[in-house]
Amino acid sequence: MHYDPANPPFWNGKVAVTPPAGDLTLGQGYAVTVTALQGIGLLNHDPTGPWADTTIRWYADDASKDRIVFSLPGDPLGTVPGERFPTVTDAQGNTSIVVSALGTESLTAIIYAEVASPITGEAYTGSASISFGTVSDTITITPDAPPLYLFNTDQLIDGTYTGDKQFNEVVWSVDPEENPDYAITFDPNPSPATAEDGGRTTQTKMTVYGKNQPTTVTVYAYSADYVRSVGQDFVKGVQSLDFLPASKPPQTGWIELVSLEGNPLAEGSGAPLIQATYRLGNMGGFEPLTWEIVDDSSGGTVSLLTLHGETDVNGVMINRVTTTSTGPVTFTVKVTSDDYGDVGTLDLAFQPKEDVPQLPGQEIMTIHSPDGTTLTIGDTHPLSVDYSGSEVTWIGFPSDRLVFGQTESKTTTVQVLDGPDIPDAAVMTVHFNKDIGAYDYGYLALSFKTKQTQGVVGVTIDKAYALNTDTFVDPTVQSQVIACQLQLQADNNQNQQILLPTDPGTIVASFVNAQGNDLPKKTDGTYYINTGNDGKATFFVGSENPSTFILNTQWQNKDQPASATLTVATNAPPGTWPAPVVPDLGGGTTLQIPSGCPAPTFQVTIPNGAPAGNMALLLNSRIVYRGLVDPAKNPVVEVAYCALDLSGTNVLVYLPESSVNLSLPCSFTVDTTNGNPQTGPCPNLERKLFAPDGLDASQTIGAGDILPPGLSVYIEPYENMEAGDDVITAFFYLQGTDVLSQETGGVALSINNIVVSEPYPVTNDSFKDGSIPMTLPQWAAAGYANGQLQVDYMVVGKKNGTRWSEVSPIVPFNTTIPFPSA
Repeated sequence: MHYDPANPPFWNGKVAVTPPAGDLTLGQGYAVTVTALQGIGLLNHDPTGPWADTTIRWYADDASKDRIVFSLPGDPLGTVPGERFPTVTDAQGNTSIVVSALGTESLTAIIYAEVASPITGEAYTGSASISFGTVSDTITITPDAPPLYLFNTDQLIDGTYTGDKQFNEVVWSVDPEENPDYAITFDPNPSPATAEDGGRTTQTKMTVYGKNQPTTVTVYAYSADYVRSVGQDFVKGVQSLDFLPASKPPQTGWIELVSLEGNPLAEGSGAPLIQATYRLGNMGGFEPLTWEIVDDSSGGTVSLLTLHGETDVNGVMINRVTTTSTGPVTFTVKVTSDDYGDVGTLDLAFQPKEDVPQLPGQEIMTIHSPDGTTLTIGDTHPLSVDYSGSEVTWIGFPSDRLVFGQTESKTTTVQVLDGPDIPDAAVMTVHFNKDIGAYDYGYLALSFKTKQTQGVVGVTIDKAYALNTDTFVDPTVQSQVIACQLQLQADNNQNQQILLPTDPGTIVASFVNAQGNDLPKKTDGTYYINTGNDGKATFFVGSENPSTFILNTQWQNKDQPASATLTVATNAPPGTWPAPVVPDLGGGTTLQIPSGCPAPTFQVTIPNGAPAGNMALLLNSRIVYRGLVDPAKNPVVEVAYCALDLSGTNVLVYLPESSVNLSLPCSFTVDTTNGNPQTGPCPNLERKLFAPDGLDASQTIGAGDILPPGLSVYIEPYENMEAGDDVITAFFYLQGTDVLSQETGGVALSINNIVVSEPYPVTNDSFKDGSIPMTLPQWAAAGYANGQLQVDYMVVGKKNGTRWSEVSPIVPFNTTIPFPSA
């Protein structure tokens, strides 16, 4: 053979595999043939000639390879199972192999025939599914009326199953990477399967758009509704089909839509990604598209995160779809080219996630983001994925903002170059699993925020409160001080002076360094400190007298957003303000723990006579509330039962921000005769709403994640929302080791708390940014070691009553900082 660069042959990788017909018996050999011709020939540079005298390598899918034996006709030995076997094509481009299966159990295997181009080295593969045994576990895929043609929208593909498994639908798919120049659609997909002659049959219309040249497409099919617990009714099939050029191809573009998580989609598991690929001749990049949801069976609970966008240079755009429904929903995603009117559609369904099982043989990947899930715009952030395979593809939303360093590696980076914040970004890793005809995938929700390029980026604290000191602040007694560490981010962050103003401006607390010496002050009494070589500065705050205040920062005469709310001398002697009131005491001194669940909190009121303004409520010297209180309005503060001392006397006091005196105490004991305090989410609630978003079980929440305004979770639009009626309340369930108890007694005590958000009245504008943030403030989250956090929420309204959400994942929680040594 001779290769003439001036007159190169045409290569399109057409490898047609023909399986044996009829029922196959285990242990018997059957001939499988392959034809390599049309479009990959070298004879006389004829694009329709055969590929002669060329090596074909045969192998089986991973699930079957240890039982499949290949041999030549007349060869009784064959290969060792799992090994590839070569044959050579004849002058017509044909070759054959004998296939047999070991074992006593029925087997469905996918047989692959691979040939490598002697010019480019690129591999082309054909495949066929064959079954051994008395019962077939494969879907046989055949054209209803061959031959098949490109662009023909009316040609049917048959799926036939002759076994005894039960299923009602079949999902059809192709591997897009095997057909990069083509868009392939199935309608319907999934297609209904009907009982016939003891088996099942199904039909779908298959259309292939693209270069009007002969091509081979490998088609996959699998059952969509097998038994979740054991997967016993899962069947599949695969077949390579040949398509001939159309005599008059249409002069239009085409839009291919793919659900990367398959179909149906799971409700409440994030917002799945939908990929649109638009091709217009040889173009399709930077084309404007309009997205919409049509034929929504739920009457409007399905929505897209963006309705307009533009494809990238490869003609691809990614969108996210979500629903507020908690029941089955069917819908269609429709995408239209703004400039040319080309249309693509994709029929999908949402199901409750317990009804959307992982396919047998499918792998769900785990994506890791070392920088957390709230990332900064402009910076490059590392990502990695756990996957048994060697290849993955990274995909992100929004696709016109996220840039990956490498798109086909198990480690990569992601960056958002500029633009507004993105609260609802997401990344996925995908790899088409040829053994089942669906994607292995991983999913991680992210957010991107504008980074503060110059300034103090945060003040982390080891805890939010401290006990009173003796006559001076000793930073070596950890229980008597709050350790504070600030970080300056600047071109020159060394030896920079940071002012530490407070609100209110006059406080009794002292700011000292690690040696116990007071920090220097300006003439107005404001403390300041200089950063070290790493841009950090550490100091300690304590007091003999109680004080609650906000610590602020200033750099280069500019106020910085970094701050912290501190409360010191929380165990000082009682003052003269009237004591807080616990209505459930009923004038007595014993608080009954209620039976049943939910019963997370009891109420505390601040009586008339207390000053209005910000104050801290302290339970056994620990801060349990910090906020604005007006006693004239009969304010109510929710305090968790699980924060109480169940065996001793509990003491409640409050500390006004404007005062250096505590209130008189409200002292009481606890009776657990009727029940124990609730510590986590109620296990016996009917939960109809989606869990709050924003927490990742693989990422530990640290002191840097709770910087003011605090740790936020996000409530997505929910089913049957009633603006003007619904009120949302979030519950943060915290467990861990109390840093202060370890300091004072030498024994690390386990602590619990349930922090209740301020009630949020829902309005018509509540979800204009896509979700509602609910925030756990730093003062409530700081000081936990080796802990965990969960979050849920309830919606209360006159029309729909009380509804609860599902519970967030359990997230590791370690929000203290190592106590600096002198």
